[in-house]
Amino acid sequence: MKWLHLSDLHFDPENAGLGTTMLRKELPAYLKDSGIKADHLFFTGDFRNAARQEDSDEVAKEAAEFLLRIAESVGITDSSRIHIVPGNHDLTRVGYEKANPDETDEEKQKREKAKEEGKKQVEAIRQTYESADGLFDKDSLDHLLGRFGFFRRMVKALSPEADVWKNSLLPLHPYRCLDDFSLVYMNTAVTCQKGDEDRGNLVMGTTDLYNSLKTITEKNSGKPVIILAHHSPHYFSNNELQKIETIFQKFPDVALYLCGDAHKPWSRAVNTLPQFTAGCLNQSKETEVVFYTGELCNGKFLPPKAHSWDQTHSRWGVYSHADAHILEMISGANNPFFSLPQINIVSNLDTLGIRLAQPFIGREKELESIRTTFQSGDTVFLTQSIKGLGGVGKTQIALKYA
Repeated sequence: MKWLHLSDLHFDPENAGLGTTMLRKELPAYLKDSGIKADHLFFTGDFRNAARQEDSDEVAKEAAEFLLRIAESVGITDSSRIHIVPGNHDLTRVGYEKANPDETDEEKQKREKAKEEGKKQVEAIRQTYESADGLFDKDSLDHLLGRFGFFRRMVKALSPEADVWKNSLLPLHPYRCLDDFSLVYMNTAVTCQKGDEDRGNLVMGTTDLYNSLKTITEKNSGKPVIILAHHSPHYFSNNELQKIETIFQKFPDVALYLCGDAHKPWSRAVNTLPQFTAGCLNQSKETEVVFYTGELCNGKFLPPKAHSWDQTHSRWGVYSHADAHILEMISGANNPFFSLPQINIVSNLDTLGIRLAQPFIGREKELESIRTTFQSGDTVFLTQSIKGLGGVGKTQIALKYA
């Protein structure tokens, strides 16, 4: 199973700059020319720019059409293979909606007042929420989910027959079991309201997360579980973060966490769970334009590959520095659902006529030094170099170890 992970589209062609226009125009061609194929597309939230765009069917349709073009360029024609979660721009945060350019001072004051009242209402819900229970009361949930009108439009525009996100958006964190893997769609934006101030204070209702993982274990045990979320776990309150990490540890099939929001890419392992944060698909001084591709083969994930837009040269390409970091992170994570690519060095050199001398005598000290370094549990080494004068046997030592 091959996959493509994108995030933070903020699709607003009317206000897009030249860089953003170019990177979006050239992305489908890059995917095709690079031979990138995918069976599933994962999009982790923020379809629109809520400060500039209205909550309308037209805005949702434009964003959906772009995402469908990307899906088609990697061979996905079935919209049920496009998996989405909401971001903080995919809901209506009171007072943060697109402002009328002709609004009067009185209207502006009214909007600012509504914004403050909206903040207070969501903050009150957070204060009454208990991470130990992981539940919102009905009135709180009705208010929170009532704000997700735009995300409902996106679900309808992308896949009107979809059975993952019900119109009620309940359960909060639905799941889906497939042949080779399972998915949990986390609504991490459910208590978003304050913008940047939300980070480090979010809560999300962990009971539904636990129930979804419990059901997956009953229906699809032993298959890797991919978590889709808009926010990285460290954006949650400390108590909520501890609860989320505890839940993940109790379900060992949780293998991969994909998210966005930060507008800059990052990969790290929390405990043994690899987390990949995609960049933005909108160019600015504060963003990095990066997406990931990956593959699940025989129940094991291969290390994902990063692809980036070079702002200086205005072109897409592989992000080799990120790939090197990913290899190091995966090597140290010790996740049973990941495997590192194996390279047959001896076979490759044999095709060049470079073969191990027979008999090979000595060099036990050098071989043991290489073996000890590679197998050290303290630091992960992906490569080693052997230095010496020409003809002393560097290549033969490498061949013997390989």
